[in-house]
Amino acid sequence: DSFGGTAGIVTIEDILEEIVGDIEDEYDEEEEHDVEQISPNTWIAMADVEIDRLADDYEIALPEGDYETIAGLILDNLEKIPHQGQFINVEPYRIQVLQATDKKIIKVKIHKQAR
Repeated sequence: DSFGGTAGIVTIEDILEEIVGDIEDEYDEEEEHDVEQISPNTWIAMADVEIDRLADDYEIALPEGDYETIAGLILDNLEKIPHQGQFINVEPYRIQVLQATDKKIIKVKIHKQAR
C-alpha cells in the first residue's frame, strides 16, 4: 500500500488453484476425506474420495477406469461437469451429485439399489 505495508502474497499455485481447483502437493497437510454412512445402503461422500478407499473401507465396489476418485467416475460417465441433483447409475449403485460448482463436483450420495 502507500505506507509500505503488505496485505498478502499471491503465488503461482494460488492462481492455478483459482483456475483448476485445489492442487495437492508435498506442502499440503494430509486430510481425511469424509464418507458418512447414513443408512445400510446409502453413503454421503466428498467427490474427491478415492474409489479404492470406498472398496477397502466401505465395501463399495465401483468400476475402475482412467480415474481415481468418485468425481472422476462421474465425469468419465457424463463427459461433462454435472449440475446439482444429476445422477448416474453404476449397477448396483446410483450416484447423485449433492453439491457442485461450475468447475468441480464437491459432494455425492451413493445408494446401493436392490436388484
